[in-house]
Amino acid sequence: MALRFDDKNDASSPLGAPDGRIKGNLPANVKQMLDTVMHEVMARPNVYGASIGERVSIVEASIVPKAEESTRTETRIVCEVTVTEGPCLKIHPPPFRGKNK
Repeated sequence: MALRFDDKNDASSPLGAPDGRIKGNLPANVKQMLDTVMHEVMARPNVYGASIGERVSIVEASIVPKAEESTRTETRIVCEVTVTEGPCLKIHPPPFRGKNK
């Protein structure tokens, strides 16, 4: 796995997500490394679940005070996944899809 580091804010991940879309207080090169590693692991071709891994995006990467111990810190990574209708949703529809018109 090749990790790419770039200090530019407009650097893009392997899947083309610009670093500027990842909010948080981590340096741009660390955000890019996290994005690269996540997609190298989750979206590899010919791997079970890759179609879902391709739709996961990091939206925030921050170092924050630890809730249990205020003198320590922890990293918070927030991800979003794009959900599309497919075979599983047709077989097992979600319990609530919004207002029926």
